[in-house]
Amino acid sequence: MNNKLLKLLLTLTVVFSTMTIFVQGVHAAQALTISTAISDDPYVRVFTVNNNDSTAKNYTYSVSGDTNESGATVNIAANGSNMHEIRLNRDGGTIMFQLKNNTDGNYSAAVASIASYRIKVYYQSNGTSLKDMTYVTCNANGASASAPVSIPLNGRVYNVKDGLNYKEVPYGTDAIVFEYELQARDDYQSKVVFLDQDGNTIKSSDTFTVSEANGGYYQVPQTITHNSRTYTLMADQGDISQSYNDGPNTYYVRYQIQEESANLPYYITVDYRAGDVLLARKTLTVQSGKTVTHEAPSTFKAGTSSYQLADNNTISHTYGEVTKNYTIQYKQEVTDQNQPYDVYVQYVDVTTGKILESHYQTVGVDKTVKFEIPGSLNNSGASYILAPEQPTAITHQFSSNQRQYNVYFHEKDLNIEEYPVTISYYDLTENKILFTTKATANINEGLTITVPAAYEVNGNQYVLLSGQDTEYTHEFYSTRRSYTFIYRNAEDLANQDVVVLPGNNGGVVETPTGTTVTIDYTTGRTVITVPENETPLVVNENGELVNETPENAPETEVVEENETPLANQPKQDQTPYIIGGSAVGILAVAGVVFYFIKKRKDEVKEAK
Repeated sequence: MNNKLLKLLLTLTVVFSTMTIFVQGVHAAQALTISTAISDDPYVRVFTVNNNDSTAKNYTYSVSGDTNESGATVNIAANGSNMHEIRLNRDGGTIMFQLKNNTDGNYSAAVASIASYRIKVYYQSNGTSLKDMTYVTCNANGASASAPVSIPLNGRVYNVKDGLNYKEVPYGTDAIVFEYELQARDDYQSKVVFLDQDGNTIKSSDTFTVSEANGGYYQVPQTITHNSRTYTLMADQGDISQSYNDGPNTYYVRYQIQEESANLPYYITVDYRAGDVLLARKTLTVQSGKTVTHEAPSTFKAGTSSYQLADNNTISHTYGEVTKNYTIQYKQEVTDQNQPYDVYVQYVDVTTGKILESHYQTVGVDKTVKFEIPGSLNNSGASYILAPEQPTAITHQFSSNQRQYNVYFHEKDLNIEEYPVTISYYDLTENKILFTTKATANINEGLTITVPAAYEVNGNQYVLLSGQDTEYTHEFYSTRRSYTFIYRNAEDLANQDVVVLPGNNGGVVETPTGTTVTIDYTTGRTVITVPENETPLVVNENGELVNETPENAPETEVVEENETPLANQPKQDQTPYIIGGSAVGILAVAGVVFYFIKKRKDEVKEAK
């Protein structure tokens, strides 16, 4: 038994000794590790030795392969790391890094280098970086890199130079650079307006092109001939130069009428104002040797407000007088602030200007009303949705001066971003259309309509009738789709004092011969009544003068009573509707109470 026990003990000793040696070997193998990484230098290979033990150690490393360097014995700190950068002696070479652990024994390991490196890729314009640097990997066969064709930066666009957005490079290249150049911006137009010594426009405006490369330049003419009158550039005026970064601009150039033209007609203006607010402007022609007298109306209406004359209403100007601009003051009429009133909200088709629905509420003294605007509606079999940037609700206070609001809709699946506006010049002298054009109203742009104070066609001179401005701003969300401007022949003295007077909803012209022109400022519809014609004339959507017939007369929509929106109906007592609704509600509640009482009785009966 003793021999057997001794043999057993010896066997166990050998086994445990072997295990101890194995564990020590594993520990030694794990204490130091080697790794390699890709380098940013084509002629350097990078190796890292890590000490995973809590004690410092010594190791010897050797290198072989495509290098002239040899190894060394170094110390590595506890839990530390050493980086070794070994230089190559040829392009794309490989190095073998071998490690021997001197502290823990003869454990050794070896790692082969990665036969490639990283190349930095830059995107720049004249040395300025346009985007972050990137990398591509290069091996013995070289590398390639692609770049975006264009790069947006700070509101500008940079395009790769010469269209070269792909490059191939050989081994040893340390960087790839893509060069970009700034994309040129589009040319634009600046405007030149010609004024006389009194500030009146004397001819159509001109434009010149401004480019990013060269800016803009306009050579101002020394003389201008307009309406048989000659004007000379004033001494302090000259040619125009503009930088691209200034943006579109309007330049005003002043001229002085020449002495030999001093006996020709000219224009004066009469402004109707309420304080500093311009209500209307009248333009009058003054003939040589004549005196022009203008009598303003005692009352005047602009928009929804009424005005009363505040001072003298008569202007008299004799040819040659220095003053060319006159002002007549009005004061706004004060309405009764202690009475309820109605405020209206109209739903309008943005494409046609057609009123789809009209709603009103009565505003009590010092009260506020609110209109909820639907997102969609139906009219005449068509579906409409609320146009962009329109309110979903309108709140109106009693103190507000506004009495009507327009909210715009467009047909479903027909989102209108533009529409045409017809502009016509009408000759009052011979009852004919002189000129018609169409302008485009865009949703995000203001449309400015400019008309000349004097117009020439076929050798005849025409003068814009007083009471009309030479410039109008058309809002996109407007019911108006046409503008008619009224002129007379310059030689038509019978109508020289005719003025476009403001009416309730537009302008009215009455001539000594009985011709009447009425312009609806809401729609632009123009009706001309000529004594010798049985049927009034209208200016249609194409700017043509035609007889008013049933097909071009204003549409009158007939709505059945049961289809009429409640808000569109005349005011009426709604008490019967309230009583009826209350009765139905009481019956419904009684029915519910009866049901639950019966159900309870049945449950009690079953329990018994």
